[in-house]
Amino acid sequence: ALEPLIKAFDHPYYDVRKTVLRAIAKLGGRDDVAELLIEALENDSNQWVRETAQELLMQTTGQNFGWNYQRWRRWLKANRR
Repeated sequence: ALEPLIKAFDHPYYDVRKTVLRAIAKLGGRDDVAELLIEALENDSNQWVRETAQELLMQTTGQNFGWNYQRWRRWLKANRR
């Protein structure tokens, strides 16, 4: 179920990418979701998509490292299930 959503994340419209992030957060396992959200936080060109990724990271993990994608990556590496 995640594969079509991951492909849709390349969509040129940021609203679509935000919606895709929300759908991924609902469907996937925590580690898979966190990895994709961190990727969006680090690399997406749109501020609103990055903000959505950061909010969803906090919701799905219970952690709060803000915009610091490096700290998110370290946390994920140390806490993979």
